[in-house]
Amino acid sequence: MTKMEVPHFVIKNRFQKRSETYQDILTSDILSEVCEKITGQTEYTAEFTDEVST
Repeated sequence: MTKMEVPHFVIKNRFQKRSETYQDILTSDILSEVCEKITGQTEYTAEFTDEVST
């Protein structure tokens, strides 16, 4: 069995109409659970970006 690379999530940090950010809301427990549901593993890396799509 080959070991899967550690998933890396890039998350846009800003809501369109709220002052909170996703980084304020998405705890490591939540991200770990999401990762496990998607990939079957709980180890991941995450990056929050403030880039805006044009």
